Amino acid sequence: MAFLKKNNSEEIPMDSMIESQAVELNKNSLIGKTIFIKGVVKADEEIIIEGRIEGNVKVGNKVIVGEKGDLKADIEANEVIVKGRVKGNINGSKRVEIIPGGYLKGNISSPKVVIADGAVFKGNISMGDIDEDDESSS
Repeated sequence: MAFLKKNNSEEIPMDSMIESQAVELNKNSLIGKTIFIKGVVKADEEIIIEGRIEGNVKVGNKVIVGEKGDLKADIEANEVIVKGRVKGNINGSKRVEIIPGGYLKGNISSPKVVIADGAVFKGNISMGDIDEDDESSS
């Protein structure tokens, strides 16, 4: 039987854990480097992508494209961090970041954008609230 160690002292049998404790242990999901997905990936929790995706990614939280991640997909999430390769558009409702070694060929739409020295980006950036732009031009 497997045990979970809680607070460095108390051991709890895994099969007796209540659901809320199990969810607390897994705060994000990993798409491993040997996984290939063609289609739409939807989730509410944070996702780390080390595999390949062709299609669309719609997440209600953060998406991290890991160093081994290779996407031909549009990404829609609160926050997106690109460490691997993305060919597609990114819509980050809070923030988009491309770190050194990250590659993005596509457009970014987000109020906050960080492109680090050593990152590769080819596309256009749209920052700010679109609704505010529409009102000021009227």
